[in-house]
Order: sequence, then structure tokens, then C-alpha cells
Amino acid sequence: MKFIEKFAARLLVCFAVGVLGVGCSSSATEEPLAPVDPDEPVEIVLNGGISISTADGIACADLDPRTVAPASRAAVNPEHGELPISILRRDQSGDPLVYPVYKDGEQLTAKLAASSSTDAVSGITFDVTQYYLPDAAKKTKLIGWHPQTSAAPATAVQFSTTDGTVTFEVDGASDIMLSNEVEGGKDDKFSTDDAKQLKFGHLLTQVQIKAYAADDAAKTKWGKVKSIKLKGEGGKKCKVTLAETPTVAFDPATSPADLTLQQETAGEVELGIGQANAVACGYAMFEPTASGAAIPLTLLVETEHGGTQTVEIASDKVASFDKGKAYTLKLKFSVTGVDPNGQITGWVDHTWGTNQGDFNGEIEL
Repeated sequence: MKFIEKFAARLLVCFAVGVLGVGCSSSATEEPLAPVDPDEPVEIVLNGGISISTADGIACADLDPRTVAPASRAAVNPEHGELPISILRRDQSGDPLVYPVYKDGEQLTAKLAASSSTDAVSGITFDVTQYYLPDAAKKTKLIGWHPQTSAAPATAVQFSTTDGTVTFEVDGASDIMLSNEVEGGKDDKFSTDDAKQLKFGHLLTQVQIKAYAADDAAKTKWGKVKSIKLKGEGGKKCKVTLAETPTVAFDPATSPADLTLQQETAGEVELGIGQANAVACGYAMFEPTASGAAIPLTLLVETEHGGTQTVEIASDKVASFDKGKAYTLKLKFSVTGVDPNGQITGWVDHTWGTNQGDFNGEIEL
């Protein structure tokens, strides 16, 4: 009898649990999701990055080719902080579908997120959210530039709705960059694929200058470095004509001017003794030269006791200063003169030539 009572009790418990289970299952049933509306606007999600130049450079046998470019908000490397950018948007329309000319595109403002890696892809955030065209058959093209089109001063970066050009002031401090053009649509979205992200490339060349004294006597003779300028490189305009294949041209200055190096720390620079103790004097970004062009770069070096010295980097020693490259020049102050010593660094690495007769960057003043 006790066995039957126990069995009946257990059966009752199982039945109760089963009923409760059915109740819970029924109450937790989710409503089916509503179908996606094909006419719902789809936000454009875009990515970008800073590309690295792969051009060849000058030869120099005795320096480390991996010196890091000076940290700067202006000179931009693949590792960078948040960057304000401008993007031109062109949408297809008509029958047959065509894109408007560049001067009729819509100019947008955006930000390229900071990057902590040389090969990272950074997100781009539009100041006003952008959407793909509702018609999946119609596509959109985007192209960008940095610095962003400016409101103040209005002349620094200008976009022309007359001829579709972007004009930048070459001030020595601003890193002028242009992206490739990408195309996407509702059914062919922008992504992290190389062909679907904006890659910004440098349009200028950069020179970084360090200096040191050969010995105590040289340091005493010259004193501190007061300033260094690039002769005749100031006041120019960089004009980009937007097209399927953009063109870049540099307009000469109305009034020729010199570019003063940008310094991380303002003030006169005290020379270290020996190449290992070379101190940074600053950097400047300027118009690249065509390969083989007989245009020397001339430095105006002002010191505390030696006045202003003219140091020329002749074209027979440096055939060209290429866009996207940073050329590090080390000025060696001795009792007899100033010897500049060069290497390419920062924006692109380079293996230095070691053959006899290769330029090693030393010029006796």
C-alpha cells in the first residue's frame, strides 16, 4: 500500500511540472519578426586610412633608415589622431544612369577616426548621416581630401563649384592629402575591402632637419641654431582638379617667400656634440620636384654666432624630392662649415645605397 501511495505522489508531481512547463513555453513564445522594408533608408558606413608611398629615394650610406618622423598634428602618418576631412558625393541619376560632373557634387564634412596601427582601417563618421540611394540600381561615388575645406580662414582650403577644383595653401605645416574615389550602392555597399575604402595619399614632400656639432670647438663657434628656412618654397598653392584621374598642379607664389621649419618646441636649438646627439630643428612640407628636375633645395640656416648660411642640396646629389616621402637632413656643424647629411624616413622606409660614389648627404659649406 505504501508503495502505491508513493507512486501516486510522484505521478502527481510530474503531472504538475508538465503543466507548468507547458504554461511557461506558451507564455515565452515570440511574435514573428516583421519583414524588412525594402524602402527603408540604408545608412552609408565608410572606412578609410592613410596610404604609404612606395617611391624610390636618394642614397645615403651611413644613417639609420628607420628614424621616426617627429610627432605632429600636421604631418600625418598611418598612425594618427582623428582627422577632419571633406568628402565630395556624386549620385547617379537619369536614363541612362550618369554621374554629375565634379563641380556639381555635394560637399560633405566628416571625420576619419584615430588609428594606432600602420595597417589599421579607420571608420569615417559624416557630420550629417548619409544614406544610399533608395533605388538599388543607382550608385554613389565618394572622394575625399584633407585638410578639410575651411570656413576660417576661408582661403586656406577652397572647393570651386565653377570648375571642380580644390585649392590648398602650401604653408609648410599642413599635410595636404587626397583620397582615391570609391563607388557603392544599396546592394553593393562600402566595406573594409581595399576597393571600397578611402585611402588618403600625401601630395607634398617633407624635409626633417636635425643638427649637431662635430666637437666642442664647433659648438662654441656657431652657438645655437636660431632658425632654418626653405628658400622660395612659401606662398604657393596646390590645386587639385577632381576627375576620374585627378591632376595636381602647383601655382607659384605671387610674392616669393621662404618657409620656416615647424618646431615641436619653439625657440633656439642648442647643438648636441656628435651625430648620435643630433637634435631636431623642425620639419616642413612643400612642393615635390619632378624626377630629374634641376631644382636644388636651398636651406637658409641662421645661427647665434655665424649669421645666416646658405646650404644648397643640389639636384646632382638629390635627383628629386618625391611626394609622400620624408627626407631627414642632418646638419653637421664643424669649425670649417656646415655639412648636411640626408635620409628618407617617417612616411616611407628606404634602403640606402652603399656603392662607391653614392651621395652620402655631406656638403661642405
